[in-house]
Amino acid sequence: MYQDYTFPACLPTRRSSRKPFKGDKISLCREYEQVKSHYVSLTPDQHKTYREERKAFIAEIAKHVQIGEAWQKQRTRNREGELEQLRVDRAKAISKKLVDFGYEQDLESIKAPDSFHEHRLVRQPRALTEKGWSNISRDIIEFMEKMRSKRLDREHIALINSRKAIAASLLRTYKLSSSGMPYTNILPTIVDFYNFGPVKDLLELPDQFIVDEPRFAPVIPQIDAFCQTWRERIHGELIQIAGHPDPSSLQTMVQKAAFLKLARILAHRCSVTEWDPHEDDPPDEAISLWDMRKRCAWTAKHLSLHNKADVVVSGFIKALDRNPEQTTGDDLGNLEQFYRCLLCEHGGFFLMSPTVVSGWHAFVNHYCDEHAFDLGSCLTLTPDKDFQVIPIDHESIDPKRWDSYQQKMEFSDFRWRCLRCRDLYSETEPCHLPGIKMHYRSKHPDIDDDVVMFKVT
Repeated sequence: MYQDYTFPACLPTRRSSRKPFKGDKISLCREYEQVKSHYVSLTPDQHKTYREERKAFIAEIAKHVQIGEAWQKQRTRNREGELEQLRVDRAKAISKKLVDFGYEQDLESIKAPDSFHEHRLVRQPRALTEKGWSNISRDIIEFMEKMRSKRLDREHIALINSRKAIAASLLRTYKLSSSGMPYTNILPTIVDFYNFGPVKDLLELPDQFIVDEPRFAPVIPQIDAFCQTWRERIHGELIQIAGHPDPSSLQTMVQKAAFLKLARILAHRCSVTEWDPHEDDPPDEAISLWDMRKRCAWTAKHLSLHNKADVVVSGFIKALDRNPEQTTGDDLGNLEQFYRCLLCEHGGFFLMSPTVVSGWHAFVNHYCDEHAFDLGSCLTLTPDKDFQVIPIDHESIDPKRWDSYQQKMEFSDFRWRCLRCRDLYSETEPCHLPGIKMHYRSKHPDIDDDVVMFKVT
């Protein structure tokens, strides 16, 4: 076979699928020689007539090819249908055998990625005979035993999850009660509550035991003590991170808090949630979150000292004529004043709008991100040079500007969470005021603002 373009109209051709002529039109060598020999024997006047005859002949061949291809496709479809029916009949026959052996419930509960119909011994296009069944029964029954084990595991997990739902509801009720509100103390996560001794004992009772709300009743009076013990453990972890030379010397919570100088709320995303690969089957709905994450036991493993921020805060406190060794976060929050950065103007260009004001948290974050390149300068922060202090005194500033300051303060320094969604699937991360307003307008349009929001300082 070879290609030639001298008189292609007289030859039936097809596209070559092989090299070196891949994609080119080719014809049979024998037919090419016959047509060429006949073509050159004709007179020039006969060439046109011969070409027309050959074109008509080629057109007939093309029609025959189409008919043949259609027939072949239909034959293939029919055969595929026959084979598929054989597979279906075989699967039904094997299913009947398994039902007789007591595997009906296990057959109905098979979930992806496992598949009965795609099993290599089931998906064969051949009828099942008694001899064939005796050859495959051992492997099929072994497969079904694995499916039964997985079904029982899922049922056990579902039972545990139903118990966990009761525990989660108890903790949420506690958090929304007067014991958990206002939101001024860090509270354990649902997973921490699962690990609480009395709760864990109930969750791990054998399946034949009924564990309902009355069974959890003795746990309720112990929640206060559990939260207190849990907080002491958290403080211990944080003290280790902070690097106290002798943690055992801090015997009371007052001493621990004085060393840590922490704000009263600690709810960092990485400490209470983790990535959810959705490997649990069925999942624990009480800890699932909408953004591909799930709640976890509180952990300090993702926390570390922020040395730059520590220097900035120390310099900031000194600039306010206070002692960094004695001033706590609460002390700064009680000063009732806002702060505006004066370092953001560079040749008339403002890195931050001069109208933006913030509380001390947001100001320190801004300074660390934008200006704390030289830690030495952080120790010499100066009011009216590096930042402006704006007191909460209506007489000292323009009342019209005060509303703007107060609103921007809410945006920059505070975070909000939805009270109605607390510990639910729809719970979101702490967000600015516009974000929380958007949340309750979409999720709780019939509820008053103050009912569904609480401030996380």
